[in-house]
Formats: sequence, C-alpha cells, structure tokens
Amino acid sequence: KTYEVNEAPVRDTELLGVCFISAYMVCDSFTSNYQSRVFKQYSVGSITMMVYTNLFSTAFTALGLCLTWELADVSRFVSENPAILPHIFLMAVCSAIGQLFIFHTIKTYGPLVFATIQTVRQLLSIFNSFVQFGHEVVPMELLGIGIVFLALGAQIGLRYRVSRRPEVRPAAAAKGGVRAAGDSGDAKDSEREDCADDDSDGSRTDAGGGASEAHQTLLRKGHQTNQQQQLL
Repeated sequence: KTYEVNEAPVRDTELLGVCFISAYMVCDSFTSNYQSRVFKQYSVGSITMMVYTNLFSTAFTALGLCLTWELADVSRFVSENPAILPHIFLMAVCSAIGQLFIFHTIKTYGPLVFATIQTVRQLLSIFNSFVQFGHEVVPMELLGIGIVFLALGAQIGLRYRVSRRPEVRPAAAAKGGVRAAGDSGDAKDSEREDCADDDSDGSRTDAGGGASEAHQTLLRKGHQTNQQQQLL
C-alpha cells in the first residue's frame, strides 16, 4: 500500500502486486471453466474431482516446501506451538466443506454462477475486515467496491428481465409442426389412394372392353366359317 509508512525491507512492489493479482484472476477463471468442462465431458463426480485436486495440491505444496527447505521450519514451529494444531484442523475441515460446495456449484450451475458467489464472498470478507478489525478504507477501495456492486446488480437485473419475458414453448411448436405434417401426409395418402382407385377402374374397363372385342371377333369368324361350309 502506497499510503502506509512501514519498515518493510521491500518497497515499490505495486507493479509486481498488480502482475500477481492479474495472474491469479486468469488462473482462477481458467480453473472453474476447465472443471466445468471436465464435469460435462467425463461425467466426473464432485468427490472424485475434489480428491484428485487435493492430491495434486498436496504434492505441489510438499515439493515447494522441500525445495525451499521450509519444511524443517514448519515442523519446528508446530512442535514449539502445539496449540496451533486445533486451528489447522478446523481450517482443514472448513476448507474441505467449502470445496464440496464449490464443486457442486460448478457442476450443477456452471462457472458463471460460481464466479458471482465468489465475488459476493470476497466483498463480505472485505466488509468483515472493515468492521471486525477496523481496517482503514480509502476512496479508491470504495470506488472498486461500488463498481463490483453495480456489476452484480446489473447482472441480476438482466437475468430477472430475461426470466420475465414470455417464452415460446418449443415442444408445443414442434407438436404443431408434426400435426401439420401429419395432416398434409394424410391428404397426400388420400390423393394417392384416389389415383390408385381411378387407375384400377380404368384398367378394369380396358380389360372388359378388350374381352368384348375379342368375343365379337370370334363370332364373326365363326359366322364366316358357317357360310363357307354352306356354299360348299
């Protein structure tokens, strides 16, 4: 913080802090969206996702402690202050329960709803730090909090307006289209049947006419034969 005067050995780290915050925002946004993709693509349960995520986090943290030789310092601190163990256990339990809700929210409602919940949680944490610990609030912090609240209010209002709009039921429209298609199909079938009846009637008439002509021809030939026999 540039407005505070302290004895910290490291100074002028505003740019580095902005870079860290930007990297955190990018990684946090990618994590929730990628988890939602894994849930949909592989049908993974919340517990399974939680187990593998924590296993990787544990291995990554242990590797960092071993490489920086901080594991010995942590062990010495815990041995010298055993009263911290119940606090560690309590934070671990709360973290596990919170992860259950996080993974369930991402799987059921998507990463956008989860991001909204996370933003509200962070705002509540800021207000709690103001009220409980008496931290000083500067105008820029108030401006940032106001912008976040305006964005959340606009998002909630937009969703409310969209939900209030009358929706066209696609099932009913599809049912009407199927019914219309069925009616047209019935009409075409009836036309085909009428044409088939007409063709069959015409073929019967042609067949009957052909049979009568053949009978008359035979009668003429028989009459001519009788006349020739009489002449002979």
